[in-house]
Amino acid sequence: AWMFPHALEKGEKRVELRKFNQIFVKSTEQAVVYENEQIVRTLINGVYDLDRKGGAENLKIVYLTKQDFDIKWGIPQQQGVLTSENVKVGASGTLSLSISAPEVFSLNIVKETAIVKNIEVKRKINDILRGILRETVSQYTIEEIQKVGHEELEILVMPSIVEELAKMGLISEGFTLTGLGVPPEHQTFDSF
Repeated sequence: AWMFPHALEKGEKRVELRKFNQIFVKSTEQAVVYENEQIVRTLINGVYDLDRKGGAENLKIVYLTKQDFDIKWGIPQQQGVLTSENVKVGASGTLSLSISAPEVFSLNIVKETAIVKNIEVKRKINDILRGILRETVSQYTIEEIQKVGHEELEILVMPSIVEELAKMGLISEGFTLTGLGVPPEHQTFDSF
């Protein structure tokens, strides 16, 4: 995601939106147009004439990708979530996402940032997943969590993930739990 115009970095030259009569949205993008800090409309691929009723200085355009993107997430075992008997467990995996509600995403994630990178989305996702996994894992003993298996744990957390992502304007295209960090003294032969 990126915003035009945006706050300038030191040494960066300002590009004025008022110098343009049209904007272009690529087929791989969608754009959210703000006027006076209010969302006016969302644009899909095409060329659009700029409406200057409110003055170009009051316009802001947030460009968002329409493509899926993967976030590799992880919670180190040392900072992990607690089982019912207070054993710290880490976890890692991949979450495939796409932007389902451009207006919601731009309001909640982009805000005043000039460019939003995957790392910024990853931080928010890690916080969400930590909370969801904390809630789920705390209901099991360390032995039970190791017996559950990847697929069952994924199924247990998926409804909460879908709900939280929707609040950010995102939808999950796939969630994979690839690892579970269990302290060595608690590992069983069949742990993943």
